[in-house]
Amino acid sequence: MLAIIPARGGSKGLPRKNIKMLGNKPLIIWTIEAAAKAKNVSKVILSTDDKEIAEICSETNIEIPFMRPNSLAEDNSSAIDVYIYTMNKLKKENIYIQDEYVVLLPTVPFVSAADIDNAINIFNQNDADSVISTTKLDFPNEWILDVNDSNLIQNKKNNISIQNRQNYKYGVIANGGIYVLRHSLVSKERTYYFDKTLSYEMPPERSVDIDTELDFKFAEFLLGEKDV
Repeated sequence: MLAIIPARGGSKGLPRKNIKMLGNKPLIIWTIEAAAKAKNVSKVILSTDDKEIAEICSETNIEIPFMRPNSLAEDNSSAIDVYIYTMNKLKKENIYIQDEYVVLLPTVPFVSAADIDNAINIFNQNDADSVISTTKLDFPNEWILDVNDSNLIQNKKNNISIQNRQNYKYGVIANGGIYVLRHSLVSKERTYYFDKTLSYEMPPERSVDIDTELDFKFAEFLLGEKDV
């Protein structure tokens, strides 16, 4: 299966984060190396508008068949539009003609090759519409509060304080690391979630999504504490 690693040059929360050094290598290289080791991935391509990112990544085995147009690299550009454009162009140029592909975001650096393979296996074995990597919330759904403009808590009727913690159901949240998708569905519905979207749950230590300096410092802490 094809793996697409998207990495635009602009970043507001943490400037140039995709090539910021995490440990002994740029952030994006962590994801490239995991994709290269995944048994279910046959081709890895980079989608970027940035020449410096392309130059750094070109030293790996990733393919860069074309640069992303600037119109798909703005702050308000939709990630879905990037994937649709990339797949359409790959098909048009006969580089990759299958419908299924996996997106691996470089901001979730501790996703492993085994995680990628497991998510793709779930997708294939269940004939899924999509598979999304998730991590379990460490608090119950009922603890999430709605607050209005006057700071008034709205959902007081949930009785959030009268039950023991273990009696609540714990939800999961998409961690942003892995999206196994079908081009035909994504291009038609413009979403990642369909009637048969399945979750691949990952532990929190491999689900760190770097968007801010604090996120990056936490990733460095994990890297220094143990193997992730």
